[in-house]
Amino acid sequence: MKNIPAFVFMLFYCSVVLTAQNLVPNPSFEEYSIIPSSWDQVDRAVPWRNPTSATPDFMHENCTTTGQFRATIPSNYWGYQYPRTGKGYLVLHMWTAQYQEIEYAQVDLTAPMLPQREYDVSAWVNKATYSNHASNCQGFLFTEAAFTDYGFIEYMIPQVNNLEIIRDTVDWVKIGGTFVTDKPYKVMTVGNFYGESPPFQTTQEFELFASTATYYWDDFSVKLINRDAKFDYEILGTCLPATVNLTGYSFFPGDDLTWTWSDGVVQSGEHPHRAFEQSGTYTVKLTVTHNTVPYSIEKEIVIDMPLAPIADFEIEENKRGMKKDIHFRNLSDNATQFFWDFGDSTLSSEEMPVHAFDTVGNFRIKLIASNELGCADSTFQDIYVACSNRMIFNAITPNGDGQNEELPFDRLAICGEPLNIKIFNRWGNLLFESSTSSTPWGAEDVPSGTYYFIVSYRDGREEGYIDVIK
Repeated sequence: MKNIPAFVFMLFYCSVVLTAQNLVPNPSFEEYSIIPSSWDQVDRAVPWRNPTSATPDFMHENCTTTGQFRATIPSNYWGYQYPRTGKGYLVLHMWTAQYQEIEYAQVDLTAPMLPQREYDVSAWVNKATYSNHASNCQGFLFTEAAFTDYGFIEYMIPQVNNLEIIRDTVDWVKIGGTFVTDKPYKVMTVGNFYGESPPFQTTQEFELFASTATYYWDDFSVKLINRDAKFDYEILGTCLPATVNLTGYSFFPGDDLTWTWSDGVVQSGEHPHRAFEQSGTYTVKLTVTHNTVPYSIEKEIVIDMPLAPIADFEIEENKRGMKKDIHFRNLSDNATQFFWDFGDSTLSSEEMPVHAFDTVGNFRIKLIASNELGCADSTFQDIYVACSNRMIFNAITPNGDGQNEELPFDRLAICGEPLNIKIFNRWGNLLFESSTSSTPWGAEDVPSGTYYFIVSYRDGREEGYIDVIK
């Protein structure tokens, strides 16, 4: 990421997880080969060096020399300032009007940067007190090898560059940003890489004979960014199929989130969901891509629950004489409890119920199948119950004991008119005939035996046998 103002950098810097080692040696200018005695001695802050013909300065509290060009702290040629940390700091001209001199400092990193990885780069700067101009474009340039240029370093665009003009002469201001490496960079050079060309800007703060935009630098840092990808999930449902809701967290708006399941399914977005038909252990990996760099986390999701019930049944009729029982064949799966509603205010909890309807008409049969966890499924079927289900008896005992003496037809009244009832003996002789349901047959003057009946009514005809037992 290039050209990040200091104040914007501070907003996102706090959210970055930095666990890697600082690759900048002697980052706060504590070490030296020889105590600096005057300006223009940056090479004494080993292993820092000067890559151009300009004159960068190394100031240190251990310097005891006096005079105009002293390298002492806090008071020196460019102003009055204590180090942010430690005892030393760097001084660079970002711009000079009198000498046209822009200064740079260069250092070898302690290890090459890894290609295609994200790095955090920062330093703290403070405008020198006697610098009458404030400027921006405090840049960080990374290269694979050291270089020298005895003039201005032009046409070398820094990977990280500060665009905000720094005016503070009291407090240290943090600058920097992040970028993704494309090569194994080994060298860092800092300074103004734009000369007086855009986006470089300078403003005059006060009058001074030698116009400069001069800055103190301290506490350099170059660290590999290790961002911690994270996500949450919840499993919805008591029985299968279950739904897994995923919640991923991006580092910044616009990050790409990709979910890869162990069975090959790939999803995207911050809040995907997926349904599972079977129990098992499923692995999902979230990859958050920020600045083209992927950061991943993987979790196992265990789904352990029974299959949900599936309600289903068939309707079967079993005809015995003139009574027609309706048998219900339960075809449900994964269920242990059943609730039947036959549509005539009659209920049942049997698994395979048998039911006889007392009225003619259309009925909706509903089945609810459930398990011990409370998971349930329901289904229904519509049936038509005809008048043929009206007669109850298929045998009579007209023996004078007052019980079951005759065959009643009153239940056929609901069948409506016209109605015709005939009873024959085994030789086909008509023994009884009636056109009303109010007259029963008492089997008078007939011996014990099996007799044949025919009932004709408005919407059908039934035939069967009646046993007479005397």
